[in-house]
Amino acid sequence: MVEIFAILKSPSKFAMLDEPFSHQSPLVIEKIAELICEAKRDKGLLVTDHMYQTIIDISDDLYLLANGKTHLTKDVEDLKFLGYI
Repeated sequence: MVEIFAILKSPSKFAMLDEPFSHQSPLVIEKIAELICEAKRDKGLLVTDHMYQTIIDISDDLYLLANGKTHLTKDVEDLKFLGYI
């Protein structure tokens, strides 16, 4: 949590987070999501995670990498269609 906070509060214009929600409690996931939503006003963020519902909730644009291609997705139905869930 401290590392995620430091990255999101840094003066950089862009940040990448790899699975920030993994192995976190529901309360911590909620706080991280809030921090990400706050930070994305001032910087570009690339977030990867398998917790797709949380990612859908915080994303402006959502892409799924499947079969060597990136697919712009909009919701859970797109993830089902592409075989992710």
